[in-house]
Amino acid sequence: GYYHIDRILPRHWEAQARKCGYDADHALAHIRDLIARIPGEARKLQSECKKEGVTMSDLSKLVELLVDRCTMLASTYGSELMGTGQGSVPGT
Repeated sequence: GYYHIDRILPRHWEAQARKCGYDADHALAHIRDLIARIPGEARKLQSECKKEGVTMSDLSKLVELLVDRCTMLASTYGSELMGTGQGSVPGT
């Protein structure tokens, strides 16, 4: 079905993962992993751009929006890096 982006909840991801034959816990683990990684990676890219002399207000705004969105999503999904082992799930 179609959902407004702000109304997509963990249960929707779980349901879609099951329909595809994918482990629902792994699906949510990947989402939590992205939520955990994106803010740091965005800041890192911004820092690297500044070191290279690239300063763009649009980039700063994008980083701010990404960090804010991930902070909001973390309250619903959690935020945890996946382990390095294949198939690792946070919290296990």
